[in-house]
Amino acid sequence: MVLFTTVEAVNDELGIPNIEGVEGEPYISPGGLFSPDRVNSMIAKFSDMINTEHRTNVQKTEYVEYIFGCGLVTIMVSHYPIISITTIEEQLSDGSWSEKTQGMNPNSDDFYLLKADAGIIKFHSPVSEYFKVTYYAGYYDDEDENADVPGIFNEACTLMTKIAIAGSKTFLEENKDQVPKWKELLRQWKGELKTLMDNHIVRNGEGAWIIGHYEKALTSWEWLV
Repeated sequence: MVLFTTVEAVNDELGIPNIEGVEGEPYISPGGLFSPDRVNSMIAKFSDMINTEHRTNVQKTEYVEYIFGCGLVTIMVSHYPIISITTIEEQLSDGSWSEKTQGMNPNSDDFYLLKADAGIIKFHSPVSEYFKVTYYAGYYDDEDENADVPGIFNEACTLMTKIAIAGSKTFLEENKDQVPKWKELLRQWKGELKTLMDNHIVRNGEGAWIIGHYEKALTSWEWLV
């Protein structure tokens, strides 16, 4: 699982503790309130939530779709961006499947990937049969540790993580003389997270989960991360 944010990014958002004018250790550090390992576990959980919430898996996933392409020159699959097309098979009159050829030569090939980012495949001539499309879609492979995470996912994961930390009992006790400041920040972050969820990430339940826990933390400051 590729993590959608980093400990460093969350630390940058939270800032450095300042107790009676004395700067302490970063909130997330071996000597701070939260260990990096603990926060990385939170980031992994929130990254998985975002991956689940989005209309298509962010990470590389295999899909099989059945499409009726009668008379069409282009077809659009449901999940994108397309990473690769494994096979497109045409159903014959006897019910068997015949594999089509991918390539740019209209004399020898049947189709090519027209727009990977929109999930559009184009045939060299109109098709008239039922097709099975097997393909991979997503932004990167599981093994791609240096993946360039799309900005909305990075932002949502950073928000989720800093809301969880700043809404915890441990964090409150450390910042008890600055409660109004952190309450206001939490209100702002919750609004930003809700906007991202509503406008960019399809919610299947998990997005509401973090927002619900945020509200509990905001009113009672008792949620332990």
